[in-house]
Amino acid sequence: MLKFDIQKLLITEDVLTDTPLCRSLLKLCAARDFEDVIRLYMSVYRELKSQSIRGYMQDLLLYGGSGVPSEHDVRCLRSAAVPARELKNFLSERFLDTGEGSAHAGERDFILALPEYETGVFPNTEYFVSAFKEGRAGKFARYRSYIYTQGRITPAKEAVTSAWGELRSDHYDYQRYILKNNTQRLIDGKICQNALLYGDRGTGKSTTVKALLSVFDTLRLIELHKRDLSGITDIFEQLRHQPQKFIVFIDDLSFDEGDDNFNLLKQALEGGVTSVPENTAVYATTNRRHVVREKRMGESGGNIAEIVSRENPDAVDENASLTERFGLFLTFSLLNRDEYIALVHEFFIKYGLTFDERAETAAEAFVLRKGKRTPRTAKQFAQMYE
Repeated sequence: MLKFDIQKLLITEDVLTDTPLCRSLLKLCAARDFEDVIRLYMSVYRELKSQSIRGYMQDLLLYGGSGVPSEHDVRCLRSAAVPARELKNFLSERFLDTGEGSAHAGERDFILALPEYETGVFPNTEYFVSAFKEGRAGKFARYRSYIYTQGRITPAKEAVTSAWGELRSDHYDYQRYILKNNTQRLIDGKICQNALLYGDRGTGKSTTVKALLSVFDTLRLIELHKRDLSGITDIFEQLRHQPQKFIVFIDDLSFDEGDDNFNLLKQALEGGVTSVPENTAVYATTNRRHVVREKRMGESGGNIAEIVSRENPDAVDENASLTERFGLFLTFSLLNRDEYIALVHEFFIKYGLTFDERAETAAEAFVLRKGKRTPRTAKQFAQMYE
């Protein structure tokens, strides 16, 4: 009977049970060699580590599938989550004496003495339905940040994000207010806009986007490098039926003239068969007023020189055709002197430093070397000040 329970793993969705632990359990059903039994059982034990077997099966249903699990799959995985003592008894029966005295007694005792994993509890189907409805389940439930690379969306397990309340400089309060409200509409299932954040490096554009994760529990961020833009429609299809809300984030967006990725992104944003899903918004940052860079040969025929897009009406049209597909265009401008000094003062307080006239003079001198008054410059100065 126990063998039948374990073999129910074979009739669930492959995506659920194609794991090392489940494969070891299934092999245990057929194992007859003593060494194979020990090896496979210990494989199950090590795979569980400090987790119970029912907790493991529960996680397969919560995070391993593509949607709300069926009643059939819930029953099968509940049955297959056999307690360790029952499994050891089942395995030891294969080494009962068969007319050879007590030849197998030592093997049976060895199996029964194997360490036991925790059994745990297993919830009912309503629990899983509720978890998916609330965005606590699905393959994107376990982590908050992901990276799309080489055709796969993988968790960014060590991703570091700032808390929204820790964002510095009142200079950008309006931009943050607009972006946060737009994201709230996404969370609420209302129509929201794709957003393009423009400004110099170090003004906090990327930090602002990533800090949204600290505000909305069901929000997930998929970081897409511009070199992988060809995969954006694949990302949309993977996200379309998930219970969470997503930001596909493209940092430092820019294109060279004739770049094929330009049209790919433009088509993805404008709708159609591969349109942005209702549970997703695209947020991008750029430090270029003109996202498309036109280039020509210098007058001497030597080095390639960048030219300003406004010299070419076609280039202006190309830039407009993309930027217009972002419903929000938020500018993160440089700080003025007073704002910069005030922000340096804030960082000094954070790091336990004394801000005086000498520090203010040094902060201004630091800007002359760095070139621009930005939150990043203010933070770097405070971190380096002695």
